[in-house]
Amino acid sequence: MLDQRVQIEVERGGTRASVRKGVSANEVSGVVRAFKGEPDVTLIISREDTDERLLIAVSGAKAFVGLDNGLDAVFQFVARGKHVGGTQRLVIGGQGTDIDSVYVLCVDEAASVADEWLKGGSQSSLGVWERK
Repeated sequence: MLDQRVQIEVERGGTRASVRKGVSANEVSGVVRAFKGEPDVTLIISREDTDERLLIAVSGAKAFVGLDNGLDAVFQFVARGKHVGGTQRLVIGGQGTDIDSVYVLCVDEAASVADEWLKGGSQSSLGVWERK
């Protein structure tokens, strides 16, 4: 992971705001954490060596993490031990969206998931990927 480079696309309110290429994988968790508290930001993180894309939607202190495997499947991340019922409202792409609480993480957890994904792919000590 030390020399791995990634691209981070940032969308605000559903509109592309910026693209950063050649970002060190070691910097990604800090980039994610920097958006903590923002109302409607989606980060699309991709590695140079794969078609997979990690999607992190930040809505205030909350985040939703998805994984597009580049083929035919999309996955949602569930934190280990999370058995919460109900839904939580997040603003994603300019729209208020009710998401099952089991898929909602804090931004720091989402940053850690991104870090693990960059180090080891879809295996995570923090939880599991559930096919959507």
